Amino acid sequence: MASLKDSDLQKAAQATISPGFEFVILNGYSILAGTMPHAVEPGNRLQSSKVMNVFGQSWSLTIWPSEAYIVSRRTLLQNMTLLFGLLTAALVGLTLIQTRRGKFNQDRADALSVRLATTLENISDAFMTIDRSRRVTYANAEAVRLGQRQIGEFIPLPQPDVPGNPAMYQMAAGLSRALEGTSSVRFTSLLRKTGLWVEANSYPIPNGVAMHFRDITEERARAAHLRMLETAIARQNDVLIIAEVGDSSHPQAAHTVYANDAFTRLTGYSVEEVLGKSPSIMQGPMTDKAELKRIGETLSRGEPVQAELRNYRKDGTEYWVEIDISPIFDDIGRCTHFVAVERDVTRRRMAVEEMSLAQERFHRLAEATNEIVWDADFVTGTIWFNENFHLILGYDPSRGVPTVKGWQALIHPDDLDRFLQTEADARRSNAPQCVTEYRLARADGSYAKVVDRAKMIRDDKGAVIRMLGGIEDVTERRAMTARLHQSQQLEVIGHLTGGVAHDFNNLLTVILGSVKLLSDRLTDQPKLKNLAETAISAALRGADMISRLLSFARRQPLDPKVVEVSRQLDTLTEWLKRALPESIAIDISSAKDVWLVEVDPTQLETALLNIAVNARDAMPEGGQLVIRAENRHIEPTMVQGIPEAIPGDYVCISVSDTGVGMDAQTIARAFERFFTTKNIGKGSGLGLSMVYGFVRQSLGFAQIHSTEGEGTSVQLYFPRSIADRSTEIARASVEATPGGTECVLVVEDDDMLRDNVVTQLTQLGYRVSSAAAGSAALIIMRQKRGIDLLFTDIVMPGDMSGPELVTGALAIRPDLKVLYTSGYSHAEITHDGRLDQGVQLLTKPYRLADMAHKIRAVLEA
Repeated sequence: MASLKDSDLQKAAQATISPGFEFVILNGYSILAGTMPHAVEPGNRLQSSKVMNVFGQSWSLTIWPSEAYIVSRRTLLQNMTLLFGLLTAALVGLTLIQTRRGKFNQDRADALSVRLATTLENISDAFMTIDRSRRVTYANAEAVRLGQRQIGEFIPLPQPDVPGNPAMYQMAAGLSRALEGTSSVRFTSLLRKTGLWVEANSYPIPNGVAMHFRDITEERARAAHLRMLETAIARQNDVLIIAEVGDSSHPQAAHTVYANDAFTRLTGYSVEEVLGKSPSIMQGPMTDKAELKRIGETLSRGEPVQAELRNYRKDGTEYWVEIDISPIFDDIGRCTHFVAVERDVTRRRMAVEEMSLAQERFHRLAEATNEIVWDADFVTGTIWFNENFHLILGYDPSRGVPTVKGWQALIHPDDLDRFLQTEADARRSNAPQCVTEYRLARADGSYAKVVDRAKMIRDDKGAVIRMLGGIEDVTERRAMTARLHQSQQLEVIGHLTGGVAHDFNNLLTVILGSVKLLSDRLTDQPKLKNLAETAISAALRGADMISRLLSFARRQPLDPKVVEVSRQLDTLTEWLKRALPESIAIDISSAKDVWLVEVDPTQLETALLNIAVNARDAMPEGGQLVIRAENRHIEPTMVQGIPEAIPGDYVCISVSDTGVGMDAQTIARAFERFFTTKNIGKGSGLGLSMVYGFVRQSLGFAQIHSTEGEGTSVQLYFPRSIADRSTEIARASVEATPGGTECVLVVEDDDMLRDNVVTQLTQLGYRVSSAAAGSAALIIMRQKRGIDLLFTDIVMPGDMSGPELVTGALAIRPDLKVLYTSGYSHAEITHDGRLDQGVQLLTKPYRLADMAHKIRAVLEA
């Protein structure tokens, strides 16, 4: 076919048509040649058209004068005549030209038509032509396949406004636009019969349109799926970042090409702000550089990596992310992108850090406390203890993790049922905690008294799944409490004993004094004298009983003297022979040159006698009792655990037997008041307690060594005295009763005792004055200047005590001699059970000889 580009037709027309005229040659709507086709204006009164048939095709030639020609030619008739002539000449010329070319063009058109038909039948897109009545005039094989119709089965396409065909609306609307216009129209549509989606392009052609379209059903499905994925990714809580890799060996050089909405919500950056930038903009000063290096090295090897990083938001606040980065490779194995999925784990991280801090605090508290801290898991049956479990109970840490049942097996059998019942009651009552007290076995077989405070941890159903607690070892506290309670009881007993002893000693002193006077006058009546001596013995036994009670109550005043222990032990032999059966062999000895000690000799004898009696009870079938005195130098390492022991030189008096011995628990309690292993009625539990009290008052200490079945050794340690051996040694015997002529003032509130003392002193030759109270005594002191000795009771009713009287008397006569008398010690004149320096005391009850010797000693001092 000819067209504007057909140079022969164009040249022929221009040569035939006169200058000054414009023309256009059309084949239907196709322009074959022309000068200004855009200038064709229908209805122009100066144009002239001619239609002719050329080889079966309808050609039209339209000619009209140009604007310039019209201006130059004013006469219309001339213009029309000339125009008609030119038109005729041009058509004749064109007919001749076309006739010569006709045959050639027809052959070329036929070949082109065959090639075009072959091409249309084999292309992958569908193609059809539709005339203006909306009927399909041609459809290639792909169009038949997609429409599932042959060419004759296609029905006319509906108008776009015809109801009932919504599926075909897009195609109908697109076809209408193509038929009405002169340009191509693109649209998508759903094929009604097959349900396929197609993308169509319509082009105007003579008497209709040509349309080609392709199946985009799968493409639309993929696009819809992709949109769904994009929506899901955009709306998910996890951050998704895609970074394009410039150089796979330098992952840090990657730049962001995609970020979802979660990224903006987490970081505060908009997507536009990070596109094209490195993801490292979220990093900051506290981001772990070592972890970043590890991530980079892993990605450089083309491997995925997981990590936790501290990042920074746009406003500078920190947040933690759990990040999973995967490399993406192309078809040739080259890494092109990194896909990073990040999850905000700030709360979890903070919770972990808080939990870690809480655990650290828990373990530090568990280490700092003196309690056994434990955590029992009832699901697994395991239990955790802090180090105090091993330190307090002595178990080997290498034994492994104990179990709940193993722990319960350590509870004393007598306490286990009560413990389990308390725990069960707490569980059933939904109590938050429970407190129980029981005995827990130590590694050495002994038991510790403990208080266990436990906190219940329950699951959603209220069942106890864990328990946390602390076990406090209260063994020593309970012992201290018991000792305090006992001490308080003894304090009460002491006060009671002191009061009783005061009155009872007064009576015994009167009895002893009176019976002694009576006995001295019955020398010629042996029977009566024996009765008097029996009364004196009974009174002395009563005095000894009072002394024991006062010693037990720590109210027995000591009268320490420099004592040669070896001589003192010699006098003890006869006492022991009377107290012990013949089945017990007695061996008393002393090492050479035993040091002197300062003790109350009477109390020493009593202490040794008490130990000997205990040894007798431990050897019911007989045995051996060995008493030995020797010098000992005590080093600090030898008395560790004995707070009352002071390193230095001591005289040790040991009393050993071959009896049944004692176990460790008995040894630990042997010195406790009222503690005894003897049957009821066989022991008071006071013997060793009184011994211990005497030794402590004498500034010494005591120890017990014993093995069950082998015997016991009680060792009494007394500090070495610095006195010389020329110092007066306490004697066991007494001389004849001495007297004197000095003036003695007797102050005693008990009338009977006062009269008895006055009588006895008068018989001894002394000049005696007496008073019942301190105030009366001071009056006598002021009125009678010749008083040499003040002999006063310590405890007196009224306005002043004995020490207060002494203070007033010494103010009147500074050189006055003073002798106190009392049945027990008083804080006014004693410290730690020992008399103050320079204080002289005669202990009630006393005999006439005791009083005579003591008064004589004070006057001559």
